[in-house]
Amino acid sequence: MAEVLQTTEQELFINDNKSRKRFFLNIIKTANSEEIDIIKNKFNLKYENTSKVKEPTNKYEKSDSLEKEFISLLPYAPKPLLQNFVEKLKELKDFNDTL
Repeated sequence: MAEVLQTTEQELFINDNKSRKRFFLNIIKTANSEEIDIIKNKFNLKYENTSKVKEPTNKYEKSDSLEKEFISLLPYAPKPLLQNFVEKLKELKDFNDTL
């Protein structure tokens, strides 16, 4: 068993966290689909879409107070800030279009 898991026999019987973790990782590396299903069922693992990118949930309209405030403050923004802001928004748009 130790040879298959590429570990020493002593490590099979050591009960410290580091050895247990290494033993578990070795089992997972060599697990077949049936064993993976057993692990999934044991921990009730389910696939969840954990996308970091969130699509905009609201559309900004002229009546939106945030947009009105933003537009009213634009005349006070320096040109480099506006250019940077436009560039970043275009990057976000392009990134979202590729999804």
